[in-house]
Amino acid sequence: MNPAQRLMFASAPPRVELESFPVPAPGPGQLLVRNRRTQVSAGSETNFLRFGPQSYGLPDGTARANIGYMAAGEVLAVGAGISGYAVGDRVVTSAPHASHALVDVTPGAAVERIPDGVSDDVAGFIALGDVALHAVRRARLQIDQSVAIFGMGIVGQLVLQFARLSGAYPLIAIDLVDERLEQAKRSGATHTINPGREDVVARVKEFTHGTGAEAVFHCAQAA
Repeated sequence: MNPAQRLMFASAPPRVELESFPVPAPGPGQLLVRNRRTQVSAGSETNFLRFGPQSYGLPDGTARANIGYMAAGEVLAVGAGISGYAVGDRVVTSAPHASHALVDVTPGAAVERIPDGVSDDVAGFIALGDVALHAVRRARLQIDQSVAIFGMGIVGQLVLQFARLSGAYPLIAIDLVDERLEQAKRSGATHTINPGREDVVARVKEFTHGTGAEAVFHCAQAA
């Protein structure tokens, strides 16, 4: 089989490199998947470059690693002992950033078929969407419950959309980057605050008639 390619994250000095690697045939209980899209985790993967591999849960001595955990692709080959999957199936997996991946199919494995009508671009958000959905579910939002969201990156935008679908109001998006606040408006924010120019506490109280937000989500990279 022709060599495939993968992204390698290196921490000394911080950089991302593209390297080729041979792709073996799948063994028993494995799928060979051709990835069409992989999703970047702006938090953990950026932290690998900023703070080193230990921030990603890897040993301190690790200098380079093929990381990532959200991929959408197509099954190219099916190993022995697997039922329920066939060549050509579209799947989402926890594979890293690479053109090809061997995926273990075991009970509870992170591999699922992509429903018809769902694009690879959308399917690639499954893990970050899961994070956002769990947060909103645990908050047990009610209709007309006020919400403030700190950090309007990918997770913040997803939390905002789930909060909107839950009937929460008002939906207050807070971020230092105006472009993210503009996207938040498109995601359903009823109000936006840039802490670099505005008093967050005063503005939240203004938007909530003095009571403050009833539910607050921290979705920023920094504590």
